[in-house]
Amino acid sequence: MGEAQSSLRAQKKLQTQHRILDVAVKLFQEQGFDNTSFEEVAEEASVSRATVFNYFPSKRDLLRAIGLDELGKLRRMAEEDLCDVESAVARIRLVMRQLVSDTLPYLNVTRYVIVSSMLYPSAEAPASLGLGDILHRLVVEAQQRGEIRPNLSPVEVSHAISGAYLAVFLARVSHSESAAWDDEPDVSSIVDMLFEGIAGPAYCTPPALE
Repeated sequence: MGEAQSSLRAQKKLQTQHRILDVAVKLFQEQGFDNTSFEEVAEEASVSRATVFNYFPSKRDLLRAIGLDELGKLRRMAEEDLCDVESAVARIRLVMRQLVSDTLPYLNVTRYVIVSSMLYPSAEAPASLGLGDILHRLVVEAQQRGEIRPNLSPVEVSHAISGAYLAVFLARVSHSESAAWDDEPDVSSIVDMLFEGIAGPAYCTPPALE
């Protein structure tokens, strides 16, 4: 009985934490990070200000938790949900598409999370939403399966793939609110371009810089 009660309490705490995060995402998107107070988050989430503060001592901690929540979702997707997808490259494409689907509709929040993670990195929430570790594992697996050249650095390949997301993010930022989504680049197309290569028939390896 004690274990059951403890499990129920833990589940309720997790539900409260997620409700606070969902409200924070909504308010940060609608009225901005600086213009949103703990009191507003607490009222919208139907909890006390002390409860919000207990889970998240600062608004920056809220941003960190939002990023970590998305990172956890992507990791579970890569390691569990897509376990039936044999191709590691296919999993990379699906993970990147999910990242775009989850974050770009909330452009203001995404901007806050990315900038905060870059300016104030931590072991729990490294820069660029911590995509590197997830992508690195998939890239290494893809190299072992022969889907990516084995002589390439997994770190550099992961950086290139992360850059595909940043390209889509920056394109979205540069467009007006009324810009059509279909006119913007698709992350899967950019990832495909990376894997297929962009060199033309006249390309030759440039000389090494001295």
